Amino acid sequence: MNIKFIAEEIGLDYEQALEYVGGDIGELKGKLMSLDKDSDFAKLEEAVEKEDPEEIATYAHKARKAFERVSLGKLAILAGRVEEARTGNGSYKELKAEYAKVSKILNERN
Repeated sequence: MNIKFIAEEIGLDYEQALEYVGGDIGELKGKLMSLDKDSDFAKLEEAVEKEDPEEIATYAHKARKAFERVSLGKLAILAGRVEEARTGNGSYKELKAEYAKVSKILNERN
């Protein structure tokens, strides 16, 4: 996977992400490939299905932090909105769609 090539496509600030991992492209690739696990996105989806505001906020916060660490700004902003709203409405739907898009691109390019 050529991360620099897909950076714009997935909303990745390549230079910032590379700085975070000390210039190690292999480590950055590993972090992107473990994004599903690191963000606990599945648990956020479960919290939304249960309509549990506390769990939604908790897992949206965890997702936001995971997205921030790898410099996925748009995903981080959307997760922050879900964290604040504590609901599965508008912002969550937008987050889920963007996350699906990023995941698909990462899996296709792997």
